[in-house]
Amino acid sequence: MKYYLGTAQLGMDYGINNNEGKLSDLGALEILDKAASLGIEALDTATAYGDAEFRIGKYHLSNDFKFEASTKLPLGVTQNIENIIDQSLRTMQIGNINIYYMHSFSQLSNVTVKKELLKAKANNRIKNIGVSIYTPEELDVTVESHNDWIDYIQIPYNVVNGYYWNKKMETVEQAGIRIVVRSVYLQGLLFKDPNDKFIRKLGLNNAIKALQAFAQNKHISVEKVLVDYVKQCSFIDGIIIGCENTKQLNNDITVFRSKNSLSEKERELLENLFIDIPFDVSDPRTWRV
Repeated sequence: MKYYLGTAQLGMDYGINNNEGKLSDLGALEILDKAASLGIEALDTATAYGDAEFRIGKYHLSNDFKFEASTKLPLGVTQNIENIIDQSLRTMQIGNINIYYMHSFSQLSNVTVKKELLKAKANNRIKNIGVSIYTPEELDVTVESHNDWIDYIQIPYNVVNGYYWNKKMETVEQAGIRIVVRSVYLQGLLFKDPNDKFIRKLGLNNAIKALQAFAQNKHISVEKVLVDYVKQCSFIDGIIIGCENTKQLNNDITVFRSKNSLSEKERELLENLFIDIPFDVSDPRTWRV
């Protein structure tokens, strides 16, 4: 499984549990420098992530090492895609993009978008074409109708909603499409106090309390439980984890590289903690903080 450093925090104030706010240029560059020193090679970014692409380019200008970067077509964009790709390449100071995602499921059915992305792939401006989606229903459509040109699907996958996604993965594997997951910590929501007002509003208080008790009984962190839940999935090709500072990054990669602590039975137990939670609860687009 491949580790991608998520870069939303590098360019904007991101995450419901973010205590740092938007990072300074220095703070962002320190994270990239630390990532390189830790042997992290891949970044996940987007033009929608504020200054993220610019800061990646700034890092590349002053360092010999260059990250492998994946980015996204801006939301709502269906024209001038070649120019937009070239702008991202110039901004990030790289020769090609590893995975170029459509940032919206709605872009997937646009004939012009498909034509331009395939052209960019043929010209080696991008290596792989992907789409970033939110729901299992969108996954069904992607696999059934677009498996001839989509290489990657990025999904929000975590212990809260894993049950809903797992039922779909056999068809994804059969189609030869690879899965990259985000929202492993659900924007930090799963680290909140179970008695937090918003947690109670979402109906997650009892499940999060049980999750914390599970981690405590195993003498491991909640973070490790959440990462190991994902690592145990054979159908997942990559995991995206963002951070707010270098200390957090160091902890994230240590957890990721450590031995898996969960048995299959324990994984099922974790899913059962959240099995009665509606899928929409795990979708930040529906949150009203």
